[in-house]
Amino acid sequence: MGVVILATSAYFLLNKENKPMVKAIASNTSEQHCGIKRSFEKNTAKTVILGKSDKEYEVGKDFHPGYYDVTSISSKTVNFAGDNLRGNEELKGIFYCNNNKIGVRGEGQVKLKPAKFEKLKRKNDYYTISKSGYYVVGSEMPEGKYEFALEKSPEPLYIFIDIRNKKLEPIDSIQWDNKKNARSISFNLKKGDQLYIDKKDRKRNENQKIQLKMIEVKEDSYY
Repeated sequence: MGVVILATSAYFLLNKENKPMVKAIASNTSEQHCGIKRSFEKNTAKTVILGKSDKEYEVGKDFHPGYYDVTSISSKTVNFAGDNLRGNEELKGIFYCNNNKIGVRGEGQVKLKPAKFEKLKRKNDYYTISKSGYYVVGSEMPEGKYEFALEKSPEPLYIFIDIRNKKLEPIDSIQWDNKKNARSISFNLKKGDQLYIDKKDRKRNENQKIQLKMIEVKEDSYY
């Protein structure tokens, strides 16, 4: 995320009208070469606190490689690898390999803890995603046919969704710019498919009060 290249990533640019715009980054499959499995039992991540002064950290030197849930632990805004986080906001399932470098800026701090890979909460016919990060089908949600939806957001958001198969080959992507309501076509998600979700406001701040829905559907849809 941000300056770190993972299985896939995204960042925000400013277009000619000086408005944020999501742009996908082509990526490598560095996590496959590290030999670290995406599981709670085999995760090599270790809890660490970073930040409070502008600094660049190196994986393997300043903290262990592995899969992390990254949480802001102060009321002050901290820019973690390009993402602005405020009190208790969290990024999910972020992978770091040896020699990756992560910039932490601002007066705040973040705690990196071994990722929990928690199952998404289901309500009626949909699952909710409130936090940016990486999610894997079969781990955080069951395989099936889904539509993504943003509904009645109190403020416009910029959302980028990248879908890859278990070999981390691109399947499709969704980009919504400055939207309060949006709905995708349906996708057949199989076990092992990976979702990268980036959900931000105009200032590149995380907004976790607003939920993105993954709606389970029976028929293909084409909006």
